[in-house]
Amino acid sequence: MGWPWLRRRSWLDKVFALAVGAKGADGALEITGGWLLWAAPRAELNRWIVMLTQHELMEDPDDYVATHLRIMASHLSLHAKHLAALYLMAHGLIKVILAVSLLRNRLWAYPAAIAFLSAFAAYTFYRFAYTRLPILAALAVLNLILVLLISLEYAQRRKKHALPALY
Repeated sequence: MGWPWLRRRSWLDKVFALAVGAKGADGALEITGGWLLWAAPRAELNRWIVMLTQHELMEDPDDYVATHLRIMASHLSLHAKHLAALYLMAHGLIKVILAVSLLRNRLWAYPAAIAFLSAFAAYTFYRFAYTRLPILAALAVLNLILVLLISLEYAQRRKKHALPALY
């Protein structure tokens, strides 16, 4: 079977492969981050966050993200830490499986990825409505752009193989 995306020639195919590959790499980082979060003692995690936010808080003592990260780290229970780690690892694993499957041209992965990324974008917009963090809106928009790319690619695959739509 191989990796069909290596032979793609159009710019849209290259953008699709790059975006899906980046999503897969992001998933691998989430798995790693989840594992590190699971394994790190709470005191060590708190020290890391203090170290990572120290410079930002020296420049702006009211920095929203840095302040809230420190508050969350200082109140993080073992249960919450493990739940967050499991979420990261599961979310990352789904991304990696879908990315590899899309790059290997598995037709089932197209509607699965569209559903997963759409749901994640909706949840991210929901969280944005409460926090007003611009990064959340940007992540949601990026996921919707990826949904559009996957939808276009899926339409091409269906047309090529004369398959009906699954969504």
